[in-house]
Amino acid sequence: MELSYLGVSQESSLMWLSIVFLLRDKSYQWWLIVKEGTQPDRLTWEYVKTTFQSKYVGASYVDARRHEFLNLT
Repeated sequence: MELSYLGVSQESSLMWLSIVFLLRDKSYQWWLIVKEGTQPDRLTWEYVKTTFQSKYVGASYVDARRHEFLNLT
């Protein structure tokens, strides 16, 4: 998979490849649409994470996991 359009280091490219490799079926199709429809300078990890969460992970789930994490003592 070619990630040179992201303008990232080789280390970052490996991270992106690892993440994309884990996507399956509809989530992989989602990635292809996001990749093609987003300007490379906007295609950051934070952008992808936020966009993915809004599509596949409900806000209540994220809040519950955050609360659970903060109460791990």
